[in-house]
Parts: sequence; C-alpha cells; structure tokens
Amino acid sequence: MYVYGPVPSKRLGASLGLDIIPRLTCTFNCVYCQLGSKKHVVSGPEGIAFPSASKVLCELEGVLSQCPRVDYITAAGSGEPTLNPELGALIEGIRELTDVPCALITNSSLLTRPSVFEAACKFDVVLPSLDGGDEGTLKRVNRPARGIRLENVLTALRRLSAEQRVWLEVMLIEGGVSNTTPTSLEHLISCIATIQPAEVHLNTPTRPPAERYVRALEPSRLREIAIKIESECSVPTKIVPEAEPEAEVVHAQGRLELILGMLRIRPCTLDDLMAATGLNDKELLKHLSVLLSDGRVSMRMLEGKRFYVAEGA
Repeated sequence: MYVYGPVPSKRLGASLGLDIIPRLTCTFNCVYCQLGSKKHVVSGPEGIAFPSASKVLCELEGVLSQCPRVDYITAAGSGEPTLNPELGALIEGIRELTDVPCALITNSSLLTRPSVFEAACKFDVVLPSLDGGDEGTLKRVNRPARGIRLENVLTALRRLSAEQRVWLEVMLIEGGVSNTTPTSLEHLISCIATIQPAEVHLNTPTRPPAERYVRALEPSRLREIAIKIESECSVPTKIVPEAEPEAEVVHAQGRLELILGMLRIRPCTLDDLMAATGLNDKELLKHLSVLLSDGRVSMRMLEGKRFYVAEGA
C-alpha cells in the first residue's frame, strides 16, 4: 500500500499521503525520529528497489476516485521520499491525474542532486527540514549518511527558496542532544536568514523519539524562539499545531490496512487515530487488538500517553 489517508492537517487540510520508499529507508537517522532508530541509512538510491511511479499512480487513481475531499497529495512516508529515483515521473503523473495541489516533505539532504531538485520544483509547496545551522549539530541531531554536507544542503535550500514556495521545518529538541543552545540557535537563525523561505514552521517531539535522552521544548520556549526567528530573519514563523479532528473523513482502504498504514508513518495515540480515521474508540480498539495480537503493532508509553507503533517492514 503506497497511499494512506486522507490525514487531517491544519497546514495541508485533508492530506492524502504517498509512501514511496521501502520502510525506514532514509539518509538520516535523527535522534528524535518517531519511527525509532532501526533504519536503513543510505546516502543515495543506488542498489535499492523502490516502488515504480506507475504502481503508485495506479493505486492513487483508485483512491482518488473514492475520496470526496482531498486538499493536498503529499509525498512523505516512513523515510526520505526523495530517495525514489522516479519522484519526477511521479509528480508529472499526478498532474495528469488530478488538479489537487501537491506537497513534498523532505529532510533536504538530496536536494543537492539535480534530478531531485528539478522534481521538487514541480510540487506546489516543499516542506524541507533544517535542524542545525552548523556541521556539528547536523551530525549530532540528524546523524546523516556519509557524504552529506551541510554547506551543500544550504546551497540547495537557498536555490529552492528562490524558485519555489518553501515552508522550512525545524525540529527543536533539548536533553542529551540539543539544537537550542545559544550558539546552535545563532547558527540556525543565520542560515534561515540566508535561505529566506516563505515560512518557518517550528516543531518539537510530541511522540516517542528514537533516543530516550531527547526532550521536547516547553511551549513558552518555542514561542520565544519563534519570535526571535521572525524578528531576526523577517520570515513568518509558526509553531506547528497538532492535526485538528474532523467529523468525517472517508477512506478507500480497509480499516485494518488504514490503521496500519497510519502507524507505519508515525506512532499514534488513540485520539490521533480517531482524528485521522473518523472511527470511534470502540471500533479502533477492536482493530488494534487484532494488530497487537498478531504482532504487527506494539505499544509504547511517553509522558503518560499510550502510543501504538507499527512493527516490522
């Protein structure tokens, strides 16, 4: 299954997601990743089998025919979507299928490749991430694959922002590793000022992170940093809200597949799943019981909240 959702989002509305990579295949192994630290970390797509654009488009066409409302089609998934070498063919194919706007969520690492950059420019909006403004912070927070250099990524982000609508995403963390010390923030803000995205979106972990030493920022600290970035960079800066519940979201997939597809992308609480699927708590608990009993889903606790997590490939 390559298509999941629609997922309600305050930024993208009813967002229909595309998971176009093998699960947990990424160029980063971020300490805060909500999918855990058991990743296949690679520096490029070489030697990896990816779903073809034609297969993804075939499934997408079927899902679109049964969805009464889709505000965005979003290439994201359980790793780094720009690893798929057919990203360009995929966005071109989507344009032939529908007029629904398209978004790309990326960790920015492969925007340095001409084919990826060209494909990114064909989306309606790109949400690249930047969690550190210096090489040391990048290595500590994102733990990139060999060969990825911040200087090259920053050059690509500046070019992209000049040609495309960019909402720059920044994940802020404290704890055993931090990107919010005075020096780290100074470097980060300096980079944002040179990129000049259309917007900056700040976030902090709200789900179990890959490493237990990672801590989320207090809301007051997030607001303080948002004000500082907006003031020094002259760029609108927002704190990313949780997805808002919707009364009714219609899905084409079977319910078990829908729930499992959501959990492959991110751990969810029962409330998260209720908001994203439109199912009530009794229905969800029944389906989750099946997934828990056969080992496809497990549970983790964080700050008193129970999260459901997909297991395996």
